[in-house]
Amino acid sequence: MKARQAFTLVELLVVIASIAILAAMLLPVLSRSKQQAQGTQCLSNTKQLLLAWTVYATDFREVLAYNVSYTNATAGGWVDGKLSDDSDNPDNTNSILMMSGQLGAYTKNAGLYQCPADPTHRVRSYSMDFTVGDKSTNGEQWVLNDDYWPNFLKMGDFKIPAVTWVFSDEHPDSINDGLQLTPDADKDTMNWADVAASYHNNAAGFAFADGHEEIHKWQDPSTLHPIEGNNAWLPLQDDPPNYNDIRWVESRCSPQLNSTNAGQSPG
Repeated sequence: MKARQAFTLVELLVVIASIAILAAMLLPVLSRSKQQAQGTQCLSNTKQLLLAWTVYATDFREVLAYNVSYTNATAGGWVDGKLSDDSDNPDNTNSILMMSGQLGAYTKNAGLYQCPADPTHRVRSYSMDFTVGDKSTNGEQWVLNDDYWPNFLKMGDFKIPAVTWVFSDEHPDSINDGLQLTPDADKDTMNWADVAASYHNNAAGFAFADGHEEIHKWQDPSTLHPIEGNNAWLPLQDDPPNYNDIRWVESRCSPQLNSTNAGQSPG
């Protein structure tokens, strides 16, 4: 009987190299599959939030859930609590507080508020378009919203619901209260205020007032801001002056802008 020959060193190296090549080929595919699955789950979450938001308005004579401001961010809005980069902030993990907001009774599942691609593990990843809903429970109105960005207070106020987003992924470094203030307070600049996230392969999820959702791919490299944990307003698009992304988002915030803002009309 012949003795079984062992693998030579060269043969072992060839096998190891082949496995490494296959792994290198498969890892990007697996990563894309994971991102696609997370994107699908994210859209499913915002779909259910949209449904809850719609049913709430139906129950309250078409009045939209409150989208509270910084000065009244702890109670009374569509969500309660205020997130931050502070690891000691109890609101970051307090799903009971979050669910005590106006939509809590219509959602039941706290997991709907968190994008599966969000690496921070806070209770909420989504924010609401700052033009949607009243800004506080005490009648407060911002000067910024008077004419330049008209508010939608009732379902009937939407002029073009198919291009008016309601919920979106917000960047972990800017998420705090329940609203996402996309433009800078200075209307003459093109700076992000509350920055959009880029979880989904350099894209973010948006849910619109007509009930549809989409994952929007960013075009400008400056939009893809790394997570730094500074919880600050981030003027990302000053240099170079590439405004494709922020124009896309702003044109779908409140698509009934006055004539002085024709450059940001829906498109």
